[in-house]
Amino acid sequence: DGAAAALCYRGRVKEALHRFKFGGRPQYAAWFAAEMAAVLAAQLDRWQPTCITYLPLGFLRARERGYNQAETLARGLAGQCGLPIETKLLTRARRTRSNASLDHSDRMSNVQGAFVLRGDVRGRRILLIDDVLTTGSTVSQCAGALRAGGAAWVGVLTYARAGSVYGDG
Repeated sequence: DGAAAALCYRGRVKEALHRFKFGGRPQYAAWFAAEMAAVLAAQLDRWQPTCITYLPLGFLRARERGYNQAETLARGLAGQCGLPIETKLLTRARRTRSNASLDHSDRMSNVQGAFVLRGDVRGRRILLIDDVLTTGSTVSQCAGALRAGGAAWVGVLTYARAGSVYGDG
């Protein structure tokens, strides 16, 4: 129902996100979350989220990285903006390949039906957090699961976005 990002996914932002995601640098989350909080503050009156959640990471990827980067961002953002965080609202129903090297069509097929709702979201306004928005395939599948469960509104906030940082509402 709305999407926004703090910065564009290129140059030093892209490099920093790669270090955060793949280089074992969870401490970057505090700075990233502060940037995201500024974006959320600008959208708060329109979006009016009632809670924050995040994209689930598969067990093997979480074990390999040592943390879920989306969860780390969501926790930092929740602490800064005072919204409650809902952990484990979504889980992965199955393993998926990494989307990094896939085109839009393959990304959509890869994540189709990969996420399952594990909580009650009826009537709630959910802010979904991830690190980077590229094609939107993964967040759209997660948002679809939340909406199918009765969420009144689902917005997406990321640290970076491929292309323009300006959201669609």
